[in-house]
Amino acid sequence: MASLALKVVGATLLGGAAAGTAQYQLDEGIQRSVEFWRVALPTYLHYRIVEYQVKDQTDLEQTKAYSKLHERYSPEIEKLVYYLRGFYLKLTQIGSTRDEFIPEEYMKWAKKTQDDVPPELTGPQVRELVETSIGRSFHSIFRSLEDDPIGAASIGQVHKAQLLDGRTVAVKVQYPHIEQKFRADMKTMMRFVKMFQPHQTGFMEEVERQFVTEFDYRGEAQNLNTIRDFVMPKYGSKVVVPEPMMDLCTKQVLVMEYLEGERLIDSIRDQYSKLAARLGKTLEELEEEQKNEVRESTRMSLESSRRYTRMLNMYFAVVDTLYNSLAWIMNMTIARLGTRWEYRDPIKLMNLAYILKLLLDVHGFQAITCGSFNGDPHPGNIIMCKDGRLGLLDYGQVSDSAQVSTDEGNGCVHRQTLWMRCWAVSFPWTN
Repeated sequence: MASLALKVVGATLLGGAAAGTAQYQLDEGIQRSVEFWRVALPTYLHYRIVEYQVKDQTDLEQTKAYSKLHERYSPEIEKLVYYLRGFYLKLTQIGSTRDEFIPEEYMKWAKKTQDDVPPELTGPQVRELVETSIGRSFHSIFRSLEDDPIGAASIGQVHKAQLLDGRTVAVKVQYPHIEQKFRADMKTMMRFVKMFQPHQTGFMEEVERQFVTEFDYRGEAQNLNTIRDFVMPKYGSKVVVPEPMMDLCTKQVLVMEYLEGERLIDSIRDQYSKLAARLGKTLEELEEEQKNEVRESTRMSLESSRRYTRMLNMYFAVVDTLYNSLAWIMNMTIARLGTRWEYRDPIKLMNLAYILKLLLDVHGFQAITCGSFNGDPHPGNIIMCKDGRLGLLDYGQVSDSAQVSTDEGNGCVHRQTLWMRCWAVSFPWTN
């Protein structure tokens, strides 16, 4: 009888294990959750243990102890984020806009998630997805679509394409099953927060409410039209919001006007890389010097910053003109017998104080006057267009102040203000 009971128990356990294994293999949400807990739980516990061990030590000793943890676990968390992507990638993007929130060891790679995420889909896969979603053959709509994306994020990726009528457009496609992944990831994170960080529950609930609106690109297309109607009449000479092609927008596909230019961050870094090289420094060294000056001294006023930028540009224009003129003379005469002089690339710095002020004005206008505003702005979604205007992208999260509570509305406005503060910290010479 005992033998029979053991067999029944054994069979039950084996059957349960087999069923669990099958469910694990079938349910990607469970797999993702297991992978998250496999890395996150021991990491979190190690941090808590060290926190207890160093609680009575000096600040310097605590900093050294935590730095060792950051160096050890930052590569593991980076690998986890890029492996799971989805909601974890989105959280990393949010955190990377707050320099005071994430340790430097993590920030080194976290900031890259704002505008440098590897794509998930190939060109042919994108064309197939577009055909399936719109319900028409690709070549009945498009003349071409570039295989390499111009941008990729946590929910989808964007490709440059051309319609049959010759218009250049941006085609944004949503990753297959990304909504299910996000919802599973949010449940996992909510369990983690409730268990170990209960004071963050409210934040996670707000994040979840915001993100559930991003999985229908038809809503984002309507958001673009709404924001365009408000912003373009007043700020159209300074900023541009892309126009969506509503008849080509579906839940998984968004086709909109293509803005010619480059990311504002890339333009800034390119200019200040040239400046750093001229000063015999790296960009990182120049950034750190500027940050230290901001922390230790009084910031210039907006008008003073504008004048300072104009003076710098006048100085570089004069110096570069004189140098290149001398280089031309030398290359036409003495240098013919020896080494030629290299000409200098001209440096003309953007008026970043003006740009920051403009962004604050436009987002403030959306929040206060329009009642509809971007709930998730970050530097990776701003384009420096070739016509000199700023292109404002990604309106997947738009809040209507008439339909949210005062606290929620203030929270969204606060996030925009906080983002602008973080921008200022990241590029302190804009202040």
